[in-house]
Amino acid sequence: MAFPWLHYSTFDDETLQNFDSETDASSILSFPDYRALAGQGFAPWQGSHACRLRLSGTATAALTETGDWDTAAAGRIFTWFPVCIGADLTLAAGDTVILASLDSAGPVSEAVVGVRNNGGVYELFAGETGATNTLPITRSNKRWYQIELDTLIDSGVPNDGTIDFYVDGAPVGAQITGPDQAAITQFRLGAVSGTAAGNS
Repeated sequence: MAFPWLHYSTFDDETLQNFDSETDASSILSFPDYRALAGQGFAPWQGSHACRLRLSGTATAALTETGDWDTAAAGRIFTWFPVCIGADLTLAAGDTVILASLDSAGPVSEAVVGVRNNGGVYELFAGETGATNTLPITRSNKRWYQIELDTLIDSGVPNDGTIDFYVDGAPVGAQITGPDQAAITQFRLGAVSGTAAGNS
């Protein structure tokens, strides 16, 4: 049987693997092994390594893949990844951090997943550019959430794209309809945007 994925990365060789590039001017992104993670009460979701972000104020960092997520107008693509939101995550009320973004040229975010502090309640969210569908979560070093986006890219006329957001296999909210999207040219994973003073 053919390998079913356009892109697959585990970070088990302590590198960005199949991603094309890493942008991390403040050194907040790394690929620690099980031993390093265990010292902080973490463990990889699978294998021996993980991609870790340590938020630090306004610093951003991301892995970028410029080929595997390419999706033309009216095309459809599925994106799946696990994420652990550590117990020590601190965002000010109202702060929103984009963790993953399907981008058109620019880059312009066309479908995003992130985490936010909604008046003291931490939530995972998805939308075209921000929080449209949300799910309250527990910050925990032991809890992994399985994230999936089913994204149909806008055909151009009218705005007929859709985004379906799933966590742990269950839909979160209704299908997001009406995105005004351009063709996808890249995918970013990390602390893509939205980081603010005091985030840690």
